[in-house]
Amino acid sequence: LGFRPLSPVGIPGVGMLVGTALGGSAGLAGGAIVLELYYLFNFVYYFRFPEFYSSSFYTVLWVAVFAVLALFILAARPRLLRLASAEAELATRRKYEDALRESEERLRIITDNVPALVAYVDDQARYRFYNRAYEDWFGLRNLVGRAFLRVWPLSAIKFL
Repeated sequence: LGFRPLSPVGIPGVGMLVGTALGGSAGLAGGAIVLELYYLFNFVYYFRFPEFYSSSFYTVLWVAVFAVLALFILAARPRLLRLASAEAELATRRKYEDALRESEERLRIITDNVPALVAYVDDQARYRFYNRAYEDWFGLRNLVGRAFLRVWPLSAIKFL
């Protein structure tokens, strides 16, 4: 835009902070090396930034500000990464729960329209699933989770 930067370290310093946020201490080290090289490159051409290189105050000020910001980012980064990881896990869990719900609904529609008695009893002899025909034929409701032998005592099973 034609504006003259105020400092030779401003934009590379922001790059260093972004590198710190993304890469942690390795990003900070890499960003600091790039920043130092850019500083030294501009030191050779000091006339580009005469106000900045006129006194060591500005160099110390920028280093202090970037150090404080980098330390803050390094301190906050683990918590932000945990939050992002938890959010990604929740999003994945929601996605799989939705897929499971759709699959269960599809299975329910199919089995309710099959002209046969369909029931699933798990290894602990508890009802886990039954179709509408099973419910209508035996006149039983709310079987899911109930024990098979509570619903059908041994005396009733002999006659089935």
